[in-house]
Amino acid sequence: MPRIRPLTPEQMAEYHNTAYLLRPINTRVVEEYAQAMKDGAEFPPIILGTTPDEDGEPIKLIVDGNHIYRACQVAEMSHKCEYISYPTLADALADQLKRNSYHGVRLTRMQRDKRIKQLIEEFNWSVRQVAHACGVSSATVSRVNRDMQGAEAKRRPARQATGPRVLQPRAFINTIENLFVTLEDQTARAQTLAAIYDPDRDAAEVQRLVQHLRTVAEELAQLVRGPSPVRPTAPAARAPRQREATAA
Repeated sequence: MPRIRPLTPEQMAEYHNTAYLLRPINTRVVEEYAQAMKDGAEFPPIILGTTPDEDGEPIKLIVDGNHIYRACQVAEMSHKCEYISYPTLADALADQLKRNSYHGVRLTRMQRDKRIKQLIEEFNWSVRQVAHACGVSSATVSRVNRDMQGAEAKRRPARQATGPRVLQPRAFINTIENLFVTLEDQTARAQTLAAIYDPDRDAAEVQRLVQHLRTVAEELAQLVRGPSPVRPTAPAARAPRQREATAA
């Protein structure tokens, strides 16, 4: 059963953790919410999350409802709050993105992508894991992941060419996995459109999908044409055995 009970702004304050805000607080929205509260408007419960840190100590954050919390401060009113325990901080941050993607103050693409990057870089989540937990399409997460890899490549110092580039096994597996996740997602979209396609209504959407599929196909073709993903390692040469000196 959900643990829901009314709290005062002072009681909520220990969960207001600015380190994990998805977006800056919009003061205009806070003022509008505060006035609406005074006028009797109903707002959904604030989601208060708790998760253990590396030492087992609790990390507290407002998963959903930071603007409502600030409005409660302005209006000096209590509000219903729901407590949720998360197994890890990554799970809490993923749920925060998912909840805030569907209501409240609209997230920008940059704000959404920043959280996706955090889950991939800081917590080593896969593309599929991020897409499932955050309610974001696999194509979107794959794009963010490719952008991250491209930015990382630009930051690396240039190396002298010493032959064909060889992907390490793990990097090759990640590349293949991300490509096929993208293909799987776009194939599902294509099948859906094929079932309901009306040229007078969906031509623009079909064109965008075709262009995206072409891009994915080109990436796959480039990967197939590339060098062998794993360079066989030559066995280490054995040191010559020392012969015992023979007596003259």
